[in-house]
Amino acid sequence: PYLHERRLAENIINGGWADYYMIGRIENQEDRAGLEVLRDVFGFHAENEKWFTGTQSVADVVVIRAGGQEYAGIFRILAENHVLFDVIESVALEAGDTPKGLNEYEVVILPNVRNLSDEVCGRLDDYVKQGGKILATGATSTCDAAGNPLNAIRVKSLGVGEKYKLHKHTRGTYFRVRGQDKEKLGVKDLEDLDIVYLDSDYLECGAGGGTKSLLGFIPEAMYGPPEKCYYTEVTEKGGMFCSRYGKGKGVYIPWEIGSHYQRRSHHGHAYLVMGALEGLLGLERSLETGASPLVEVSRHESADGKFGWVGLVNHSGQNGTAFHKPVPISDVVVEFKVDKGVKGVRLLRAKEELEFKVRDGWGRFVVPRLGGFEIVLFEYE
Repeated sequence: PYLHERRLAENIINGGWADYYMIGRIENQEDRAGLEVLRDVFGFHAENEKWFTGTQSVADVVVIRAGGQEYAGIFRILAENHVLFDVIESVALEAGDTPKGLNEYEVVILPNVRNLSDEVCGRLDDYVKQGGKILATGATSTCDAAGNPLNAIRVKSLGVGEKYKLHKHTRGTYFRVRGQDKEKLGVKDLEDLDIVYLDSDYLECGAGGGTKSLLGFIPEAMYGPPEKCYYTEVTEKGGMFCSRYGKGKGVYIPWEIGSHYQRRSHHGHAYLVMGALEGLLGLERSLETGASPLVEVSRHESADGKFGWVGLVNHSGQNGTAFHKPVPISDVVVEFKVDKGVKGVRLLRAKEELEFKVRDGWGRFVVPRLGGFEIVLFEYE
């Protein structure tokens, strides 16, 4: 039942419709355990339909989706760190049929998006040249739009040469996180972490002029019991590159850092991605919260500018493949940029008015108790 609730809540807070499908009639289903939850969520949606109609997301980042574990891992890192982001299918990018232009986002992320046409590579470079920021991982742009290997990194704004040396996936390889890397990445949590493991293909690249190389590649060492395993060499071969291109910036991570996180959720890989976004690219968020990583956050605004809302989903009920009733989370503090007067703030699920404060262009509210999910509605003056 609580998997139904969470899936529907995620659809709603991300601008989708409430959808549930079954074969046959409702009243003679032989497993009726989820029906009460479904009635509750669909009833809530029907009661508040006007607030979910004609809205669009407010996102700082867009992820170009080509599928696979790399995309899934980057998705989770962003969601767990409360980065507001949209997703655009790579085929829509190729067709030039995207719901928003790239210039409407502060950062564009390409997680191992191998298949890109020359035209799209040029559009990405133009976006960065005009002041945009781009983060790419894995073998992004090394194939044409049809998937034919070109064996070249073709997005120039990433700051590396076209040619690369492919190191196939080998156990016992790592990246050293050096002191100067930590300083540039600016992630406090990296203070206690000097090494991350590499468990995917790695593209050894050459840094272009003015491009900064971060992380030192550690070649294959013995893999096995810790008392017999150690490394003897840290090379200058980079595991992350940061460059300026026109008025913008590019960061390239030439290995599948997202798939690492999707498989094993090691904190070091998440820290590096967030360091790339905030420390290297200087991402300025439009929403901040100290909520648990188990709280998913989104923000939408109405097309007519009369209202907006922040959606919250509580993921605490999950334990592996089991979905239990979420544990209520108290005092969820959210702050976000606001550029217009707010005449009222209320919780749509709990039907409570909230105190709302604005200071220096940032609004602040506190959700006293978050159950399965909540919508915080703002009506503007």
